[in-house]
Amino acid sequence: MVFGVRWCAGVLAGAVAAGLLWTAPAAADDGESPDGAAQEQQALDQAEETGEPVEIVSATDERSQVFANPDGTFTLQTHPSPVRVRTGGGWRDVDTTLVRADDGTVRPRATAADLVFSGGGDDALARVSLGGRSVALDWLGALPEPVLEADRATYPEVLPDVDLVVSAGVDGFTQVLVVRTAEAAANPALAQLDLPVQGTGVTIEADETGNLDAVTPEGESVFVASAPAMWDSSGQDGQGDTGAAARALAPATGARMEQVPTEVVDGALRLRPDQEMLTDEATTYPVFIDPSVSVKREAWAYVDKRFPTTAYYNKSDADSGVGYEPQYGHTKRVFWRFSVYERTRNATIRSATLRTEVAHAFGCTDARVEL
Repeated sequence: MVFGVRWCAGVLAGAVAAGLLWTAPAAADDGESPDGAAQEQQALDQAEETGEPVEIVSATDERSQVFANPDGTFTLQTHPSPVRVRTGGGWRDVDTTLVRADDGTVRPRATAADLVFSGGGDDALARVSLGGRSVALDWLGALPEPVLEADRATYPEVLPDVDLVVSAGVDGFTQVLVVRTAEAAANPALAQLDLPVQGTGVTIEADETGNLDAVTPEGESVFVASAPAMWDSSGQDGQGDTGAAARALAPATGARMEQVPTEVVDGALRLRPDQEMLTDEATTYPVFIDPSVSVKREAWAYVDKRFPTTAYYNKSDADSGVGYEPQYGHTKRVFWRFSVYERTRNATIRSATLRTEVAHAFGCTDARVEL
């Protein structure tokens, strides 16, 4: 049975006294507490006075918050992926809603990586940047003006009866070709797609199974992309939204799915969509063909027994499945990676809680998910 799972947060509650979350620098031998310890003590005093948890503001980052509790303990709330970004006015919640910028491009309101989508014309389709390095993916020609909805930009009719949809994620983007009909699938242009791809400060490589990696001259991996895949509109979503927009984010449970052979050739990402799937009368249209690119944070991932060589890091899916799906033989396991910072190394951990949400299930019988 496959369950759709959305990750939420990890919560560590440490039963420690004030000052123990912060460790003094090695040179601090004069008995004075570091600034962090003083801030913790102030937060503890305020929490005891008000009877409410108090955030230690200096400990907040894009994934974590630390709170002082009225009983003298601390709570660390941490997420595997960024949930807030720093702006000129302070921290702001991640918001992937797309808006048109003054320069004519399309951008999300607040994301951890710098994302820029084309506003139409000859601009690169999508670019993700981090720390002066970037990867840009383009289309085969000039793009129409996109239609914006939430985190999606739809470029209509880039081929007859084929739309191009780009979705913004926290750390990257997903690009999906929406092939609406069998007649559109017969277009010779879909036999092989050579999408221009360019790296700045990185070299883009593909392994033998189509996983993409953008590495620096020193060998550091900065951006990654799972081996591209394609899926049809069969299956059941279970979340009440079975339209093309929802299925463009990720295949519904039980959808037919195939990998797309991929290589990097002469500055282009070469995709060869599965022609057997495109021409099969049993295929349910629209069909979706994707590559996606994200920052390599390795915050979360899943593995799929049917595609054991595909690296599913930080996929910009609405959710990730876990368990067994009998129709096409997918068995998935999900992994999350949480940071536990140095300030907790002297703490006594009283409890730890992982919060997730089961969005839907392939079957309606009782089943258990093991952690």
